[in-house]
Amino acid sequence: MTKRHLFGFTLVELLVVIAIIGVLIALLLPAVQAAREAARRSQCTNNAKQFVIALHNYHDTTKALIPLRCGFSSPGTNKFTRWGGLIALFPYMEQGVAYDALLAKIGKFASGSTTDGVTPWGTPDGGWGTPDPRNGKIATLICPSDSGSSYSNGNPWAVGGSGSFRTNYFLCLGDGMNDANAINPGSTSDIRSRSMFNAMRWKNLGACLDGTSNTIAIAESIRAYETDYMTSIKGGIVGTSDTTIHSDSSARVSSCINQTVTGNKNEIAAGKNTRTMRGCILYTAPSMGGFHTVLPPNSLSCSSAGVGNYLDNWGIFSAQSYHSGGVITGFFDGSVSFISDTINCGDSSAVQVLIGKSEFGIWGALGTPEGKESVTKP
Repeated sequence: MTKRHLFGFTLVELLVVIAIIGVLIALLLPAVQAAREAARRSQCTNNAKQFVIALHNYHDTTKALIPLRCGFSSPGTNKFTRWGGLIALFPYMEQGVAYDALLAKIGKFASGSTTDGVTPWGTPDGGWGTPDPRNGKIATLICPSDSGSSYSNGNPWAVGGSGSFRTNYFLCLGDGMNDANAINPGSTSDIRSRSMFNAMRWKNLGACLDGTSNTIAIAESIRAYETDYMTSIKGGIVGTSDTTIHSDSSARVSSCINQTVTGNKNEIAAGKNTRTMRGCILYTAPSMGGFHTVLPPNSLSCSSAGVGNYLDNWGIFSAQSYHSGGVITGFFDGSVSFISDTINCGDSSAVQVLIGKSEFGIWGALGTPEGKESVTKP
């Protein structure tokens, strides 16, 4: 009689195979994640490049750069300097339809325009008409590594429940810590940011005395809602009553650093609150659409106004990203670089200077267009 032999896995062999498969998956997953992040970073770099190209195309057409923010009507009204200057770039980003819909309600974005218009916030619809032209999302203004939902449709003012037309690409405000939002030339409060972007000011590239290849135009930051309260430094603005952040020409970085946990600069100290509208395009202030080259990339942002009223006040707002180790940065010559968190930022105990060389190392020098520094782009 022929003896039959049955072939198969023993329990031990099966367990060994499962263990090997598990090890292979564990080895492959980081590689897959790294490949996906590399693709996202590449897309983010391309987005930043398109942004700078749009700036140049706008400059070629108008002979000026966009302002940080601009307005319509008279000082003291809700319409004065309330609209983000970035809207003017929409036609140069293939967003002409959105631009035309907005301008039908708000007037013009030309240099010196005083055309009356409506405010960028209010209840959904709120007399704007249906569909509301404030609703929208521009994919090339969003970093794919920032997976937050803060670009949903609706009212751009966060208390209305959303934040449409958001961006991850912010305008460089140089090494200033004083009121980058100042709009009263000649007044004692008019200490503008040392940058190419100011409220109600349309500068041209002729003001970039340090050279377009050595002056930052934009960099990444992280979008978030006004109602986002967090302990991580990313995305939030710490409100503090420490007035040394904006003591005329003696603003100090240390006042901002003191808002973090001692020994851990990535965590906000207990008892400190944050809120933010970082990335809001339609309604823009330095805290929403700008960053300073003072603290290193991926540092915290802070405002001396306190958590309840930070929009138009003094502060230090940092470039941030979800890319490991730094932020993608666009220069006025059209080039794009990845700036490391470890870039030289000078002396953190230094006070703000208004004229001449930046006190904040290579990062500060790259952010200022007329500091007369001789630096090499990292």
